[in-house]
Order: sequence, then structure tokens, then C-alpha cells
Amino acid sequence: MQVLVTGTLLAQGPRTVAAALQVMGLRREPWFERYHQVLSWGRWSGVQGSQILLGLLMALLPPDWPILVVVDETLEQRKGACVAVKGMYRDAVRSSKSRVVTYLGLQ
Repeated sequence: MQVLVTGTLLAQGPRTVAAALQVMGLRREPWFERYHQVLSWGRWSGVQGSQILLGLLMALLPPDWPILVVVDETLEQRKGACVAVKGMYRDAVRSSKSRVVTYLGLQ
């Protein structure tokens, strides 16, 4: 799993298993399909994985360092009938004082 996470962080373009293995120099290995099997056999939660990663990163920081939390308010554009909390939102990046730009999506 560490190889996949490291390869995904280093990969440019689409973050696929094949791209992660190529960055790590393992694309031509005869057993690379096992990485695909790990992801397909288990039930994975992105939220739980990010919580574990954040906990590990926090453990590495010295206790006297301040922690700065940065929030990204980029509008996520989603289409389709299955999007639950879709609405019209003002896009702060593309809007100006004279022109308001709105998008259908998630905030």
C-alpha cells in the first residue's frame, strides 16, 4: 500500500494504479496485478484513509509547532440527477465586482 500511495503522490496526470507503479519503476514486474487486487478485494473509505494519514502526519510534527488549517472554497461542478445537494453558487474565483458568475454544483 505504501508503494501505491507514494506512486500516486509522485505521478503526473491521471492517478491510476498503472501510473503509480510506473513512477515507482514497477510497471514491468510480473506481479503488478496484485496491486489491482488489493484495491478490488477490500472496502476502502477515502475519509477514513485521510484521517489515518492526517494522524500519522500529526505524530511526526513537533508538539510546539502551530497547526494551520487552510480551507479551499473552490466550487466543484457536478452534473446529473444523483447529486444530492446541488445548487447555484457564486464562483468567487471567476466573479468580480461588476460581473457575478454562478455555477450549478457543490460548494
